[in-house]
Amino acid sequence: MASHIVAFAVWCCLAEGFHQQSAGAHRWHSTLAEREDLSRGIASGWSIREIARHLTRAASTVSREVSRHGGRLIYRAHEADGQAWEAALRPKRCLLALPSRLREVVASKLILDWSLE
Repeated sequence: MASHIVAFAVWCCLAEGFHQQSAGAHRWHSTLAEREDLSRGIASGWSIREIARHLTRAASTVSREVSRHGGRLIYRAHEADGQAWEAALRPKRCLLALPSRLREVVASKLILDWSLE
């Protein structure tokens, strides 16, 4: 068995197939300040497009954020932020730890010392 596959298998076993998110928010995730602005926009009766324009976000992003956290009638910034952090920090199964076509492709590319660069 090639050393790359062995190293990959060991890594998967040591990591137990889980990847814990880092504590920082990604740039495409809404911040608490953005969620508060969103909540104020909803309370002011602004449309999703108006709110999105104010936040310099896509309307679809704002719409998903509102829908994901209860809709226009019950959206609350603080609760939405807490729910988002809770969802982001739960352990998630690593895709390469699951038996799949992706795992096979990655292992075969590692054998070939293939790189995107």
